Amino acid sequence: MRLLITGGRVIDPASGVDDTLDVLVEDGQILRVEKGGQGSGVRGQGKKNVDRVIDATGKIVVPGLIDMHVHLREPGR
Repeated sequence: MRLLITGGRVIDPASGVDDTLDVLVEDGQILRVEKGGQGSGVRGQGKKNVDRVIDATGKIVVPGLIDMHVHLREPGR
């Protein structure tokens, strides 16, 4: 399955990315990340070959997050 996430603010502290970008994902792996609106880029060539498009305008797109505030004790304590 090919998924295109468009117009979201992509933040990746590990690589220093913080910009509005498009992300093309296939079978759970990121294929391309690039500036939106480029006719020959992700939207131009990928949009017609994707199964789903998600408009992430006004949203933040980040790598998987981990909830550091977890309770590892049994319920009721």
